[in-house]
Amino acid sequence: MGIVGMSFTVGNVATSNVRTTQDGPIWISGLCLACVALLAELDVNAMVLVAIAGLGALAVRRALSALVVVYVLLIAIELLVAARLPWGNVTVTVGPVDTYAALWIAVAVFAGTLSCAWPPRRTRVVPHGNPSFVPALAISAGALAVHLILITSGATGVAAQLAGRTSGGGYLGLFGQTGAAIAGGVVLAAHATGRGRSATGIAAALLVVLHAVTLAFTGFRSAGPLLLCAIVLARVTGSSRRRRAKQAAVILALSAGGIGLFLAGSAIRTDITAQAGPRSGGGPPSVELSNLVDVVTARIDYREYLARAIELRDDSSAREAVNLRDQFGAAVPRVLNPNKPSVDYGARISQAYFGISTNIRTSSLITSFGDGIVNFGVTGTVLAIGLYVIGLDRIYRTLGEAPTAGRLALRIITVSVVIDIAPSVVMSAIEIARDSIFTGTTLLIATWLTRIYGRKNTQQVAIYRPLVQL
Repeated sequence: MGIVGMSFTVGNVATSNVRTTQDGPIWISGLCLACVALLAELDVNAMVLVAIAGLGALAVRRALSALVVVYVLLIAIELLVAARLPWGNVTVTVGPVDTYAALWIAVAVFAGTLSCAWPPRRTRVVPHGNPSFVPALAISAGALAVHLILITSGATGVAAQLAGRTSGGGYLGLFGQTGAAIAGGVVLAAHATGRGRSATGIAAALLVVLHAVTLAFTGFRSAGPLLLCAIVLARVTGSSRRRRAKQAAVILALSAGGIGLFLAGSAIRTDITAQAGPRSGGGPPSVELSNLVDVVTARIDYREYLARAIELRDDSSAREAVNLRDQFGAAVPRVLNPNKPSVDYGARISQAYFGISTNIRTSSLITSFGDGIVNFGVTGTVLAIGLYVIGLDRIYRTLGEAPTAGRLALRIITVSVVIDIAPSVVMSAIEIARDSIFTGTTLLIATWLTRIYGRKNTQQVAIYRPLVQL
């Protein structure tokens, strides 16, 4: 597999950091990564590698952030567990997918421990006073209205995808989806500052519900549940037992809401694909409570996608479908490059890796590790995913240092992208950067306008106050 050199390097780095107790998790996770890499090179049974990676993750779990823990769990569930569940109809044999899943888990855990050992900030960011959430709520409400207009006009969602257009809806679609993260950020900030039951806190919670329901009408079944999961993971955790119990109750309620949103989104998707006709390829099966477990299990089983990437990693047409030139090209805004070609990344993968006809509008992905194998090789993929996890975990930890609505909204955006392991590392990083810049700029403009308006009102009050005193 060409990773022996990388194994010794990781082992040396981990060994040099064993001098202090704080670096113990780095040493343990680094040793596990080195063992997995070396044993994979020796073609040891893949389940042995999985066991080593899993035990390493358990040993250092206290040093990992919630984001890295969930990221590792998703890799394990979607590549190792889902296909092996007893009610599944898939025959699974131990093979390269298990080997690469173990390597993926090991490098993610190692990167998470490196992020944990990063020198902390000297000063903690503390919000001054009780800032107003009104500008953020106004933006979120406006974004909700825009999103509803785009959905009803068929300019975004599954309907746009089946019509041959981009499913995001362009900049208006980006603005519409940004409102959900902003509303979630206000909810988390309100609860963190003790204003969860205030009028603004309740209004923000209502907006989150409306945004989640609106996402179901796009036809993307997982969009609403993923929003709720991202908000839960982005929260500022409490330390008291009473607060933890309350958070557990909220998580259970949101889980029930996520199931309802998945069922609603599935029904809406079925209607959209039925109206689209043959170009939809029949679409996914309709979902009811009776077959919910089977459909969800099939939905989270990414084993086949990684297997196809491994099988076709040397195929020229398959490599062209996921070439880095087009992926990095997505980082250039169309405003700066109006002639930029429109590339349907998911459709190209469907055609090149799964042989789906170009007449059928569908979208597939080959997981972050699969895309990396095709473009970077195994060693390059390990390095790329390691840097990806370190960078995003640092962002996640930094944004959680202050319970402001803007920071927590950006934290929700980061989480919502990271918990989806299907896209490539490049595309995920670009999506986080694009959405964060767009959201941050929007909030800064709104705050700036609000301050100008408030300053003018203050000046008018100062002018008329002597008259009132007279």
